[in-house]
Amino acid sequence: MKKLVIGLVSPYDYNVHGGVQEHTTNLGKALTKLGHSVVYFSPSEEGSTIPQPHINIGYGVRLPTFNGSWAELSFSQTPSKTIKDTLAKHQIEILHFQELLVPFASWSWIKRSSAINIATYHAGWEVESTKQGPFSMYTQFVKSKIFDYLHQTITVSPVSERCNQLLLKDNIIIPPAIDIASIQKKQKRPQAFNQPDNHLLFVGRLDERKGAHHLIKALYRMPKDIIQNTTLHIIGTGPGKTHLQSLIKRYKLVDRVIFHGAFSQDLKYAHMQHADIFIAPTTHGESFGMVLIEALAAGCPVIAGNNEGYATTLTNYPCQEYITDPTKYKNFAQVIAQLLTNKTHKTKIKKWATSFVPQFDAMQVAKKHEKIYLEAMEKNKR
Repeated sequence: MKKLVIGLVSPYDYNVHGGVQEHTTNLGKALTKLGHSVVYFSPSEEGSTIPQPHINIGYGVRLPTFNGSWAELSFSQTPSKTIKDTLAKHQIEILHFQELLVPFASWSWIKRSSAINIATYHAGWEVESTKQGPFSMYTQFVKSKIFDYLHQTITVSPVSERCNQLLLKDNIIIPPAIDIASIQKKQKRPQAFNQPDNHLLFVGRLDERKGAHHLIKALYRMPKDIIQNTTLHIIGTGPGKTHLQSLIKRYKLVDRVIFHGAFSQDLKYAHMQHADIFIAPTTHGESFGMVLIEALAAGCPVIAGNNEGYATTLTNYPCQEYITDPTKYKNFAQVIAQLLTNKTHKTKIKKWATSFVPQFDAMQVAKKHEKIYLEAMEKNKR
């Protein structure tokens, strides 16, 4: 089989944690194990988390996105000739762009690329957002900038396929690459888990969309005999922390909630392995839900918000009552209490996860990409 030189382009800084960066790193490592050469491109200047070999394509400015999250606009001041010379020097055959919807650096590179240009779209929104005028106008604008340079597109889920439909070309759905082996490597029980409590886990940015405040409000409504023996662990940072702290004080839950701050991957996996339930109360703006797969891979049952992305990913979840509306606090509290006390459901979910999770392993995902790359080269006679 032909061995390729692949450029993986991220519009996001690798020094900032995010699903796109995690997917791209996992995909690159797996492609390397398959014998291909991988070069990473991103607006990252320096840092220990940047995969190598790496080429800096500009700088980023952090702004809110359409789906209520945060992302970077990446800008490039690299001259056209330098871009062309860099791609030629590294003999890039496949230039694979992640989240090409994000301006502007990636657009500069795709316009000057003579390689096979492939794009993966990750983000997703609710149906109503997709139909709104500003979003539709922006998508048309992006299409005018990059569509003619594309040879193939990939979306990570049916939701991202629907949302990015104007930008698709011979599209195929391939889920994000997840490092299952690292997640399942046995981790020492976190010190904060030493007390004999029920341990709930939230991992994510502390903002409105990710919904940690909904979880706090549900916690307050749980039966007292359960909540007094339950600890919520919050891993993540963000602008909503002050509001969460005020809610915790108001509801007298100070001794029931622990903030762990920023996290390493190992810390995240250790908490997932030893938590009783992983809770992701995101209300909207998700296309897939990598963190759900990570928790299930670690052996942790999941309660998820019923946004379209999470619900689609967990279509075959064996206990559908745990995919719920996190804004209905009384019911949300009942759902959490139910799973905490239902060993049969926990066992059923863990057993199901052992057959569900492997399809997302980075090596399996990389093999699907390898097939797409080779087919695109054959189709375009490279």
